[in-house]
Amino acid sequence: MGNADYSRHIYRLSKGLKSYSIFDLQEVQKGSQLLTDSIRIEKYRGYSNASDISDYLRLRIVTIGRNVKRLQG
Repeated sequence: MGNADYSRHIYRLSKGLKSYSIFDLQEVQKGSQLLTDSIRIEKYRGYSNASDISDYLRLRIVTIGRNVKRLQG
């Protein structure tokens, strides 16, 4: 019958640009927090073997330099 347990994450748009949008977590309803505090949705630019998608969801922020952060998904 499916999974009856779920966690709903409510995000608010914090930055919207032409190629991507960043959303910040506002609230977790029912359940525990499973996703990151910030997520990024960006346009698919053909750099992977994915097919039939128009957008990527990126979940994780990692530091790749002294003050540079990069979102990974």
